[in-house]
Amino acid sequence: MVFNNILTIVLDNILINSNVNNIEMDIEQLTKLTMRDKQVYAAKCLYTYCGHFNIVDDSIDTLIEHLYAIKVFDDLSKWESIGAKLELTGRGDPLPDSLLTRIPKERLAEFSLLHEYVVEVGLADMYGADSNQSFEYLLKCIEILQKNTIALPVYSNINSRKI
Repeated sequence: MVFNNILTIVLDNILINSNVNNIEMDIEQLTKLTMRDKQVYAAKCLYTYCGHFNIVDDSIDTLIEHLYAIKVFDDLSKWESIGAKLELTGRGDPLPDSLLTRIPKERLAEFSLLHEYVVEVGLADMYGADSNQSFEYLLKCIEILQKNTIALPVYSNINSRKI
């Protein structure tokens, strides 16, 4: 599958370490990221949240792989179209039954918000001028992690090759 190769390329370039003491510095650094890099960082937030609460499902893995793929897709409309066909879209569709059984009931509403915010980071300004909406959705993702005392992922600005 092409996403597995993409995931490997992107993950090789992402710092998975976290540093709770540098939250302000991390957020300042995030303001300088491109829309594509913000999308990857948002995906890292979802990955970190799911890891923290041991929420595991193939639909999450597939969504995260897709979100990372924004770094290497030249055709954003094709990338968006692929995302709309995933089992877990983050676009207001119901969560897959297999995933519903794996999310603790007390986390369900929060997870639903987070995964939709994560997807909106990439979609908000995709076809128009930068409105800062992408960054606002990213901040909502960060707020959910902070609310749960989850260390923010550290992200190095990467230059992946295009496919």
